[in-house]
Amino acid sequence: MRWPSLRRPGEPHTVPWPRWGNEPQVPAHQREPLTCHALPRAAACAGPRACHAGNGTLVVRNHARKADARRARTEGAAYRSAVERSRGKPRVATGLPGLDTLLRGGLRPGRVTVLAARTAMGKSMLALSIARHCAVAAGRPALIASLEMSRFELWVRLMAAESGLSSDRILRGLPEHERERVRGAAEDLDRRRAPLDLGGDGSIPAVSDIAAECERASRRYGRLDLVVVDYLGLIDRSGPGLSPHSHDRAVEVAAIVEALQKLARRFNAAVLLVEQLTRDVAERPDHRPRLGDMEHAEQLLPRAEAVIMLHRDEYYIERQSRRRYEQSPDPSVYPGHLFPRQGLPEPMVQRAELHVSLHRHGPTGITPVAVDLSRCCFSLLPDSEGRP
Repeated sequence: MRWPSLRRPGEPHTVPWPRWGNEPQVPAHQREPLTCHALPRAAACAGPRACHAGNGTLVVRNHARKADARRARTEGAAYRSAVERSRGKPRVATGLPGLDTLLRGGLRPGRVTVLAARTAMGKSMLALSIARHCAVAAGRPALIASLEMSRFELWVRLMAAESGLSSDRILRGLPEHERERVRGAAEDLDRRRAPLDLGGDGSIPAVSDIAAECERASRRYGRLDLVVVDYLGLIDRSGPGLSPHSHDRAVEVAAIVEALQKLARRFNAAVLLVEQLTRDVAERPDHRPRLGDMEHAEQLLPRAEAVIMLHRDEYYIERQSRRRYEQSPDPSVYPGHLFPRQGLPEPMVQRAELHVSLHRHGPTGITPVAVDLSRCCFSLLPDSEGRP
């Protein structure tokens, strides 16, 4: 049998299938070519027979099989570890039964869930409501990384939800007996040691700052179950994988979302990322949000575990009525409850819809909820259970 000459070390080449002692012959159409990679110098000097005697091709081939087996065992162990971690840490319930049903129990740990809505629709309020339920009702550590609101504004909204008083009245000032209600709500949270960390004032503009806050919260509480990031458009471009001189916002956003994915896996926490919707949703007659309405849809859709969209019909009704009122004010036609600045009845409860438009491991659908804008909380509708 004629053997091909060996090439330079590191250059692969194919050799014919050898015939050994008394082994049965393999038909030509079933023979698998053997590839030799980077033969050692001693084997090259020993000649072709050394390759097939155990020092060459077959040894390299066995090494490749062993490497594949080791890689398979490593990947299998990593998968089993991820499954065990996921089973050991339940999903983060939102406090809204209809939404939790669609999400198969709540927000998934180790994944990024997007919450999207138009400006002033109530998405920050909903994110705070979910974090409040996680920390206060369930006793699970939660962190709010707000790049839009200050700690004081977050505290006022939290006190409004806990005390049942209007956030506007808390800001303007309360009589003594109502101040006692707010003081009692704050003392109750301290007594229960609710593991809720409010981060605001724009002190965490980059992903690295958010990761540092998560590290501190994780050390303080022993673990971290929920991280709220409000919102994506305000996250600074500096950080790992980001260039402060880059002008490609799409690349920046993709790197930011991937960094948040790594953060979620690192702490095995559910990350709720708040996102803005474009004006396209306001220009449609039905005003129903779609996945393509997100400002960074191309970067979020391939990476998000689920996408939740908040919609309120009254949001658009108020603006249309206010526009008409400014053109022709007539109190008999336009009642005062449409204009919060002229007199807001308390509580101002409206119907809202939560659209689960994307869910990688579960169903999609719409669930109705009630939103109390004055007291900054979401709840079930009075006349229904809010289930899809």
